[in-house]
Amino acid sequence: MNTRGSVHTVRNYLASTRAVDMTVRRILTKGACVFMFHRILPRGQECYNPELVTWEDSFARFLDWAIEKYEILPTEVLVSRRAERFDSERPPCAITFDDGWVDNFQHAFPLLRARLLPATIFLPIRFIGTSQQFWQERLWRCLNKVKTSEAAQLVAESRRRFPWFRSQGILAPSEKALKTFLKTRASKEAEEFVNVLEECVHMSPPSDRSFVNWEEVELMRMAGISFGSHTLHHTLLSSSSPGVSEIEICKSREELTDRLGVRTVAFSYPWGACNALLQAQACESGYSFAVTAEAGLVNSGTNPWLVPRIAISNSIVGDSRRNTMDPARLSFVKQVTQATLSRFIRAEFYNKRIRIVFLIDQIADWEGGTERQLHTLITKLDRKYFEPIIISIFEYPEVPAESFPCPVLFISSKDKNVSSLARLVRLTRLLRRIGPDIFQSYFRESNTLGILAARLASVPVIIGTSRNVNCAERFFDRFALRVAALMAHSWQCNSRAVSNYVLKQVKIRTQKIDIFPNAVDLSKFVPCRPEQRIVTRCKLGLNAEGPIVVSVANLRLVKDLSTLIEAARLVHSRLPAAQFVLVGGGPLDQGLQEQVFESGLDKIVRFVGMQSNVIPYLASADFGVLTSRSEGSSNSLLEYMAAGLPTVVSDIPSNRELVEGIFFTPGDASELAKALLNLWLDEAAAQRLAERNRRAAEKYSVDEFIRRAEGYYNRLIPTTC
Repeated sequence: MNTRGSVHTVRNYLASTRAVDMTVRRILTKGACVFMFHRILPRGQECYNPELVTWEDSFARFLDWAIEKYEILPTEVLVSRRAERFDSERPPCAITFDDGWVDNFQHAFPLLRARLLPATIFLPIRFIGTSQQFWQERLWRCLNKVKTSEAAQLVAESRRRFPWFRSQGILAPSEKALKTFLKTRASKEAEEFVNVLEECVHMSPPSDRSFVNWEEVELMRMAGISFGSHTLHHTLLSSSSPGVSEIEICKSREELTDRLGVRTVAFSYPWGACNALLQAQACESGYSFAVTAEAGLVNSGTNPWLVPRIAISNSIVGDSRRNTMDPARLSFVKQVTQATLSRFIRAEFYNKRIRIVFLIDQIADWEGGTERQLHTLITKLDRKYFEPIIISIFEYPEVPAESFPCPVLFISSKDKNVSSLARLVRLTRLLRRIGPDIFQSYFRESNTLGILAARLASVPVIIGTSRNVNCAERFFDRFALRVAALMAHSWQCNSRAVSNYVLKQVKIRTQKIDIFPNAVDLSKFVPCRPEQRIVTRCKLGLNAEGPIVVSVANLRLVKDLSTLIEAARLVHSRLPAAQFVLVGGGPLDQGLQEQVFESGLDKIVRFVGMQSNVIPYLASADFGVLTSRSEGSSNSLLEYMAAGLPTVVSDIPSNRELVEGIFFTPGDASELAKALLNLWLDEAAAQRLAERNRRAAEKYSVDEFIRRAEGYYNRLIPTTC
């Protein structure tokens, strides 16, 4: 006997035992039942998810059983009467269907009509009357088309195109593993991934209609079937930004109401996924109630925006033809043994903004990579749904207060003599006073001391952040991060390279890690026309003819700018008019300038220092160069890409995540010089690389970055007490 058969046998046995029978019967008399179906198909017909299917003959028997055992009511009537007393011998129930499959009209509707029974069907508006398929079904079709050995390579190739896709943790390309991971992403990202998968396997679109059309909807409505909304695009709302979920919930109701000419009162959360914000949005959009996919009964204590349902499918009623069968009882045994108990939303989250505390060690300026990304994030978060607050462990008075994008608080003054214990106590007290819903830390002390303080302050969601490879080189740092990772609920990395590092060195669990690549403002960094480039060069005092090579980097050892200076010497020997512009400051400033002077390159290599606006320097350049030996997600490289610059970059994993182009071995000045010379001589290749870089940069737009971040925070909101 296979595993699924064994499990089913155990469930049937448990349901038939006297103890379970009496217990479940007692439970079922405590409230009304809302039964949940998806697809009603002829026996033996294939479906991508068997748990969605009930055989047509089994559904007919279910209806006959329900008529005998229950008073069958329209769903809206049952919910409105939930506080009334009911007959425990024949309690009320309702029948619902999610998704509006065409078989609901072909097979379920005739059986309901013959018995004069009401039901509610929840419709995803954009799928009505189409042959479209949900991304889960399309994923199933793709993986079924190829062999297991081919699937591994197929998935590996597809995920390279998506910077948010983890490189570890989904080693087996099984449908279940991929579906589980993709359900943590916004539906748009899951759709995009499956689109690429379909291209790789040359999947042809389906020819048969999948969902009911509007004519069928009207026929069913005239016969007493009611309809509710299931969003516009069957969007997983709990992983969407609040702005997207509001549109999906509100607009779907408006369109369904306009189409049917009757007020739409019912809403069903896709996948049953709900949190406090979604509950509030459903309420404010004008619905009277919303149903979930959680097991439970409806009674006077039921929240109308979290109406539980009992799932019925073939695993409950499909393998037995006995008239004495009790689907409700079997379903309870199944769902209780799987621990899918009813969930309750935390009351304090209802109908208010999500308060996020961002903790950082110290802010010296907003030009650093992490600081710039944090500033962008906080500035763009939708204040209708989010309330950000910055806490800095150390004060830095040189940063003007008006430059902060939200309120800022300090744990200690610029005097750093305050002990770690005192900082911990102060931070814990401050977090308790603020009462954040989400806490996110950046840098070393914030990731250790800060996460401990957040735990002591009982913050519901704690997020750690790693943004650089080799962020914990010393044993003590690795140990401290491991302890912090155990206390955190989630961990953000800005590239797969950083993710792989913390997985290996810090031992953070794969399931905790989410990848958030840096963002670039595509409206600011745009390709420059040749005539504009010449004008800009003249303004900056650069050679009008070029080539001009620009490097935007902090003058630190890890950036390896000495290799760039040596490459400049080699290029200059072949192209005397070439100039190299180094934008940035740092501890190696003097040493690098001495290297330039000693090499006789003081007229060839220009140091322009830290610049708040690097756009003119990129506009003047022919090439962008990155010589780093280690990176997380490089802001400079993203800016080169957005500006449409051909790039020559060090061959390290994080750079390969961002660009496809010309790489050189880190530290190899001759290889770098050769790549630059070849690009200068091959204008067509340089143009192709520039265009490819600009297209790739579109994946890292600020809009995508914010949408992804808001969906991430939305997903992490606690939903259980």
